[in-house]
Amino acid sequence: MADEDRKTHRLQSVEIDEESLAAVSRDQEQERQIAIFDLLEENFFHPRARPAGPMI
Repeated sequence: MADEDRKTHRLQSVEIDEESLAAVSRDQEQERQIAIFDLLEENFFHPRARPAGPMI
């Protein structure tokens, strides 16, 4: 996979509506933050029949 594909076929950001979430422990919040970090760092997808991103 080309580096250019990695730049254009990825999530650029993740937004969470904090008001819609239930209260969580510190450990759960830390796990959520780690999951978001992993999504942003490691993500790649290539939608069929769609132009290049990034998708917002």
